[in-house]
Amino acid sequence: MCLIKFFSIFLFLIINLTAFSTSLEIDKLPFPQNALMKIKKHEIITDSVVTDYETKDKEKHQTMNFKSAGLHKKTCAESIPRIFNYESYQEKIEMITHSSYDDALGRISIILTAPIIKNRFGLNFKIPRITQPGSYDFLFDRGFLSGLKGTITVTPVNQHCLYFAKASWDGPHTGYSNLILSLFSKTAMSLSTNKLFRISGSH
Repeated sequence: MCLIKFFSIFLFLIINLTAFSTSLEIDKLPFPQNALMKIKKHEIITDSVVTDYETKDKEKHQTMNFKSAGLHKKTCAESIPRIFNYESYQEKIEMITHSSYDDALGRISIILTAPIIKNRFGLNFKIPRITQPGSYDFLFDRGFLSGLKGTITVTPVNQHCLYFAKASWDGPHTGYSNLILSLFSKTAMSLSTNKLFRISGSH
């Protein structure tokens, strides 16, 4: 009986520590104070910093550090199914002309048009099917920006739902300037997130 009680307490602590580790508070997000105030007012804030450097072998490389946050007006239970319905992106987001998801492999396939750089990109990367609050990793393991790693964290905040995404990448120079690549990533994320928030009843 004591052993059962011990494991029950142990399991309770593990579950709660895990939930705590994947939760977020708006005031602790990595944004300046004025941006945090905007997030609390349900504005979507996105930032992307791109730099370049030369390796020891004289090869040109670029790095990108990206983050985005938004507080959905509806609960996580209401908004998550609409936000992460990957297959519907092509019907809802103008920049996406194709979207599909393979549940068995945990991969999403997207064809993205980017007016800023007058190009089309085929993206195929690993991301789980998000169905509840938590912290989820995604990985670009092929194609454009291969090696990019990121995390999406979804957290209930009162009767709302906080979405926070961050990603980092370091790789061979893309051929696009730092400014263009920064604008491209910020614009694509901002437009997509705003549209998804609108159609799911937040804006």
